Parts: sequence; C-alpha cells; structure tokens
Amino acid sequence: MSELEHEVHKKVAQDFATEIAMLDKGLDTIVRCAQILIQEAPLLDKPNLRINLMRAKPEDRCSVTHTLLVYHASTFLRSARLLLLTGYISPSLSCLRTTFESIQNAHICLNNDQQAMRLLNGRYLDKTTEIEYPIQMRKDIAKEIKITLSDHGVHATYQALVTQGLYEGSMFVSGNRGTYEFLFLRNIYSFLSISMLFLDYLIDAKPFLKKEIPSVTKIIQSMIVKTEEIAVRLKEMDESKLET
Repeated sequence: MSELEHEVHKKVAQDFATEIAMLDKGLDTIVRCAQILIQEAPLLDKPNLRINLMRAKPEDRCSVTHTLLVYHASTFLRSARLLLLTGYISPSLSCLRTTFESIQNAHICLNNDQQAMRLLNGRYLDKTTEIEYPIQMRKDIAKEIKITLSDHGVHATYQALVTQGLYEGSMFVSGNRGTYEFLFLRNIYSFLSISMLFLDYLIDAKPFLKKEIPSVTKIIQSMIVKTEEIAVRLKEMDESKLET
C-alpha cells in the first residue's frame, strides 16, 4: 500500500466508520458462508477436480460449481472493498459487478447441469436459459444494478471519469467535503445493497446456513436499516452541484 493509499484508508475509516463496520460485518458473514459451503461440498478435496466434476453426478456437479462461484463472488467482493477503501471508487464498482454476475452464474449452475458443464468447459454461461430466478436476481433488479455499476465504474464512460476524478479532487479539500461524502456514500450504498442481496440469496438457496450462522438474519436486517439511512442522506444531497 502506497503512502497516499494509506492516508486515504485512514481518512475514510474515520469519516465513515459505521458504514464500513456494517459492510465488514456483512462481508465477514458472506465469507463464512462460502467457507461452510466449501467444507460441505463433495469432490473439492480430491485431485483433478475438473475431471472429477465432469464425471460426477449432475447434482454433485451443480452443487460444487455453485460453491466455487459463490467463493469467487466473495473474493471479488473483498477485492472491491480494498479498492473502495484506498480511493479507487470507480474500479471498485467493476469488481462489484463481477461479484453480482458471479452470484447470478452460481444460481444458474446450481439449477442447470448443462450450464455447469459449459462452465467446466471454459465457455460463457447462456443467460437466456429458462430457469426461475429468486427475488434477489429479478430481471429488473439485475438490470438496474448492472447499469449503475457499468456507468460509474466498469466502462470508460464520462460518468466513470467524473466519479473518480471528482472523488480524488475533493477528498482532502475541506471546501469540497460534500462531493467527497456523496460519492463515497453512493458507492458504499451499492456495496451494502449487493452484499445484502448476496447474503439473502445464500440463506434461501442453502437454508442450513441459518443454523450454522444463527445471527445471519439479524445481520441482513441491520444492513437494510443502514442502507435505508444512507439512501435518505443521499437524497438530501444535491448531485447536480457536484459537476462544477
């Protein structure tokens, strides 16, 4: 970590302590869920995993590919957090989108063996596959999430340039504190929303996780409350004044 990254981390940790603490509680719980799924998954302790999965029973193949993608999603969520807390708010959204897409792919593989096989063969999944999506991945929700993350972080758009540029230019300037706060809160709102959807999906897809982590429902409820608080604060700010 560079000296500047260290200073940025120190500042946001102080300015947004409660928001980051809530994010970390949710992220720690997601990682625990992923670790539990890995311990429960068949074949993961065997050599030549891909070959074994290709030969496995469909239900085992679907379960293991789901677990692998859940862990992949948790890894990108942790990476996104690191970028967020060291000042790279636009790049953090790119990792956050990969997190969400990995969750979608995990659900597809869990429910469609042909798609699990496509994954193991190194091919992209067919997102037009007719499967029932849970409420956390409803088409309108997924579309809104992807558009927001793409515009401000994934693609080299004007919005992404403005987001990163304004953030860097306002962070240590007292007169621009409103811009700095708005941009960070907008990002962490996305982080909490996706983390909350991720956790809620996991306990629906794998109900035994509730027994393994009894506090998970309470953690999700706390995340909902914090997300709603941030939404109110963002609404009170005037985004139109940022691009001046």
